[in-house]
Amino acid sequence: MWVHSVPGKVERQPRIAKVPDRVHGAGAKARRPKAEPGNPAHVAAPMPGVISGVSVSAGRKIQAGDVLLSIEAMKMETALHADRDGKVTEGW
Repeated sequence: MWVHSVPGKVERQPRIAKVPDRVHGAGAKARRPKAEPGNPAHVAAPMPGVISGVSVSAGRKIQAGDVLLSIEAMKMETALHADRDGKVTEGW
């Protein structure tokens, strides 16, 4: 990964910031896995956002309607619910 060190000051104190070089592909491996369309074992988010809370863990049995996790986007929080009964095999 290519990183540039950029000198600067924060509150009059010298600091060095490390900035990724996007031109040379820094962050190319940072792709997040997506839910596969048509795969009933995957749960897709209705919008892009940041996971703000996880309500289940791997190995837990869930019922339809249980809250799986919450995502936050543009100061709005949305809960993702299970659409059917099942068991959580892995999580984020």
